[in-house]
Amino acid sequence: AVRSAIINTIFDWTGRDVGIQFVIEGEPLSALPDGYGPHYIPEGFEYEEEYSLIEKSFLELNYKSVDASKILSIGSEVLRNSSQTRMDNEHTEFEMITIFDTKAYVGKWTSVDGDEGYFMIWAKDGIENQIYGTVSFSELIKIAENIY
Repeated sequence: AVRSAIINTIFDWTGRDVGIQFVIEGEPLSALPDGYGPHYIPEGFEYEEEYSLIEKSFLELNYKSVDASKILSIGSEVLRNSSQTRMDNEHTEFEMITIFDTKAYVGKWTSVDGDEGYFMIWAKDGIENQIYGTVSFSELIKIAENIY
């Protein structure tokens, strides 16, 4: 009975995530282009420098709303041949959209407090980008369109 319970737990857990992998051909970039990052942040969000990181080939920028009720995280990283991201799909509904003539994966989730948010991931020109936060779908797309 114990062995069966362990196998079922592992089976259930592994069935509750989704994997997204990007593979690039050719020579990877050596660094993010100068000035690369978000050029639009929704009104009411403040940059959290102490929780953000900017490197030559990687950035993770974190923001929170003035009243601390909303969050926003934007990440970009140079692809080194391939990448793989695994995400929960038990509490998130995923769909594939096309943006910038490339595939992007968008997940919509609801927190235990009832707040709705989105996760978006895509790769273009050798760079993988991710956005996660409690923003509307239209704001998510506007942020994505302004990452360059």
